[in-house]
Amino acid sequence: DAYLKRQYLVIDRLADMDERASAWVNETYQDLIRLGDHANGQSVQLYSTDNSAFGANIAGYSCGKEGAVQRCEGSSVPQPNLSKLFSIKCGSSSYVGSDMYHFAPAITSDTTFTRPYVCDGEDPMTRPQWKLLGYFSAGSCDYLSG
Repeated sequence: DAYLKRQYLVIDRLADMDERASAWVNETYQDLIRLGDHANGQSVQLYSTDNSAFGANIAGYSCGKEGAVQRCEGSSVPQPNLSKLFSIKCGSSSYVGSDMYHFAPAITSDTTFTRPYVCDGEDPMTRPQWKLLGYFSAGSCDYLSG
């Protein structure tokens, strides 16, 4: 679920606040979006010719690569029973899966928190690059993890 709230901070002289703030009252917004409320997302298909490289298509468009096989299908928006699937690159290493902390250093007695902005074993200035591929059934895209 996601809670949305749009509000404004109005700064003015105290004597002018009522007039100034009333112009913004109709611009405020709040809502609760439940998982699955926005079922109008697009279908996302992941294709590959092997497990070393893959491509994605939205809404059933042709992959365009000869010999590519559809490996899994998911959604562009969160849905019940679907998990986020990421493509993460850290230096020369890459990963496809739902663990967004895959390359983060392990928590030790010296650190009590996860550091997802660090690529374990890489130069300290190397930062991970995440791409959210979509929302897929758990394990359905495992072929691409290999």
